[in-house]
Amino acid sequence: MTIKKRIILLSVLASVLALLAALALFMQLKAPASGQIARITQNGRVLYEIDLSAVKEPYTLRIEDEAGHYNVVEVRPGSIGMKEADCPDLLCVHMGFIRSDALPITCLPHRVVIQIVPSKSAPVSSGLAPLPEGGAYAG
Repeated sequence: MTIKKRIILLSVLASVLALLAALALFMQLKAPASGQIARITQNGRVLYEIDLSAVKEPYTLRIEDEAGHYNVVEVRPGSIGMKEADCPDLLCVHMGFIRSDALPITCLPHRVVIQIVPSKSAPVSSGLAPLPEGGAYAG
């Protein structure tokens, strides 16, 4: 086999492997695993733990800090995202909705983090953990 043929073969092989890796990553980001828990924290304190597989209808949660700044989180069956916030850059809102633990949603100005965790590390009996101090449900 000539050097030119070896280079072409290795290039094709590397391209196929890169395509398979990209496809695997895409499938992980798009397909939610059953029993995933969305954990919402503020200042490192867990506010909510929501079993996304138990959510039947979309609803929102309003999170406020001591200064009155707020984030509105929308919970949907199988996904969660920041619907509204009064932070200056709105990066948390523009992150969209998440379905996997690949990337959390973070609002740095308000110190709010939404992340997906496997259900085995966060036992939740119902769809929503008890309402914490400072949190409020919004319809």
